[in-house]
Amino acid sequence: MAADIKDRLDGWLIITEEPKPAPAPYVDNFKNESAALAISERKRLQTERDHKAALARLQQYADEQGLAHTEENVALVKGWIDETVKGYWSEKAVDVAIDILGPRGKNVLTWVKVKSAPSLPPAEPVRLLDNGQPELPLNATESQMYSASKEQLQDLSRRRGEGRQQHLGRFAGRF
Repeated sequence: MAADIKDRLDGWLIITEEPKPAPAPYVDNFKNESAALAISERKRLQTERDHKAALARLQQYADEQGLAHTEENVALVKGWIDETVKGYWSEKAVDVAIDILGPRGKNVLTWVKVKSAPSLPPAEPVRLLDNGQPELPLNATESQMYSASKEQLQDLSRRRGEGRQQHLGRFAGRF
């Protein structure tokens, strides 16, 4: 009787057993995830580039136009950028902030006089040959010599001392 009950239970379990759901089809999300990652990385890199360019632009205003290096100026520009362009630093944002906060706008930024760049020493005057052509420099390149006239080359050779016999000195004589 035990074997009979066992067979009945096995049959009942087979009949009442819930069917296993079919496994979900495999979905490869690699392309989608990598595309999303590439887009977010491009945005991050562009944000970094824009931020560096904005800081360089702010430094350019300080160097060339006399924007003072003060905490107040930085706070004013940062505050304006945070309020207006939601904290996104770019060259254009800095330009607009300087226009609005600078002398053309509210005039709340501090400025200093710009030191003028040191002037270059005057260039050496070019000497002219008898025929009115400029003399070649002693360190003339081959292309300068190729395009020079015969008179310019002869003058250069004479000034370089080419073709003259070298004086050997007292102890360099022949034995």
